[in-house]
Amino acid sequence: MVRADNAAEVFNLGQAEAVSRAFFVPTCRLWVFVVLLCIVALPRIGFLGNPDYHVDEEFYGLVADRMWKGDLPYVDIWDRKPVGLFLIYAGLHPFNGGGLVGVQLAGILSSALTAFVIWNIVRRYADTFAAFAIALLYPCWTMVFGGANGQSPVFYNLLIVSAVLLVLRSIDEPETIKHRGLLAMLLGGMAIQVKYTAIFEVALLGLGLAAIAWRTMAARQATAWITLWATLALLPTLSAWLTYEALGHGPEFVQANFTSIFLRARLQDAFQARLIRFIIVVGMPMFGMALIGGLRLARASDIPREDRLLLLGWTGAALVGFSCIGNFYDHYTLPLIAPMVILSLPLFFNRTVGLPVLGAALIWIGVFLPYDAIKANRRSRATLAGMASDVKQFLGHGSLFIWDGPSALYVASQAAPPSRFAYPDHLDNIVEAGALGVDSGREMRRILAARPAVIVTSDRRLVPLYNPTTRTLIAKALSMNYVEYSKRMEGWGTRSYIINVRRDLCRCSDRPASQLVP
Repeated sequence: MVRADNAAEVFNLGQAEAVSRAFFVPTCRLWVFVVLLCIVALPRIGFLGNPDYHVDEEFYGLVADRMWKGDLPYVDIWDRKPVGLFLIYAGLHPFNGGGLVGVQLAGILSSALTAFVIWNIVRRYADTFAAFAIALLYPCWTMVFGGANGQSPVFYNLLIVSAVLLVLRSIDEPETIKHRGLLAMLLGGMAIQVKYTAIFEVALLGLGLAAIAWRTMAARQATAWITLWATLALLPTLSAWLTYEALGHGPEFVQANFTSIFLRARLQDAFQARLIRFIIVVGMPMFGMALIGGLRLARASDIPREDRLLLLGWTGAALVGFSCIGNFYDHYTLPLIAPMVILSLPLFFNRTVGLPVLGAALIWIGVFLPYDAIKANRRSRATLAGMASDVKQFLGHGSLFIWDGPSALYVASQAAPPSRFAYPDHLDNIVEAGALGVDSGREMRRILAARPAVIVTSDRRLVPLYNPTTRTLIAKALSMNYVEYSKRMEGWGTRSYIINVRRDLCRCSDRPASQLVP
């Protein structure tokens, strides 16, 4: 096992002139990034422009669209994600075109940069093959766990791995810890404002910095710097909170960001069990490689002890963040991928072992890749365009209400949601019934009392169990006052979206409204 700091040694330049070696390092790194960018981008091309790739991402796109129209997150449109995520989406909104192209391109760049930082971390301990193999595995694993586009970890993983690299370099050069610590904790604080579960990883990195500070500084100086680093880690969240307090909406911020997550119910056991089985089966090679590699890494005496503790602790912190929410969706696995692929590095020290391991992992990943992405993309765009055309002709007579369907339709039809709970999951999912800060039944009665012109439903529910109160209310409204106008297949082919139009607005009054699935 070789700790590689000399680029000339690593790339076998031998007796090349010093000036050549000086230019080789940045050139090599540039080519590594370019190759990684191509590897990340090519399999994701099929997703570009898909407006209905994932229910979460299209909703974040809706929030961004409403922010550009003057709405304030948590007040005018509700969710529990940190405002930092919405600011990313809002900043990219002008580049989205007819879908989420700007977000998707940013996701590709962020994934490539994350892989490149992982390459830099692994190069501290291993040769180019090992570093590249591990950097390659990161974007490949993210593809099968819902990270092909713009899920929040696609963006905050870059911030976390960059902070990890800064802390590792502070271990090498303790005299640089002050400023590297400042940058690492600021990056960590920004990551927390993309998803709150990042706080466990940031806390671990803070402990690593504190350990170095106590070892290399006087007690008073170390205390001062640790306090400053902790403050920087909390600063983005405190700034967001204080901004909402200044606007007179502090309670709404607290309820959405902090209170609601503890009031959310657990997913139904059978549904949760299926998700957990999927995560275990798909991620089995990654988990196994991380376990074997982690056990070897823990005993690797030629890697500094502080480095080993940091890498092992980082994985533990990511696991705590993964498990603390209670519910498990496939994309919740995304924060685990970077630390776990890095832990597997001892498997790649020997190419005789590393090449078969890499090949087997890539074949396993390939089995679970969505090969119909281009077809699904084409159908998603056609479906959403058709639905928007159907809806627009009735919007002069009332609102659009999406009970169970693509929230991207609000953007495509330029219709304002009739409720600040515009994400269908919030009103139709029993898991969210007690977490909204309002009575979901009362909110549904208010929406239906305004007599929406169009209600969108689906012939197959996405959530494990509908909220029985809101389902009863909307089923009654549909049967009494609405008729089915059109039905279009969702891009991935798993269900159909149904446009239900108010009976007095539609000549097809002999057709009943769609029946809600149980």
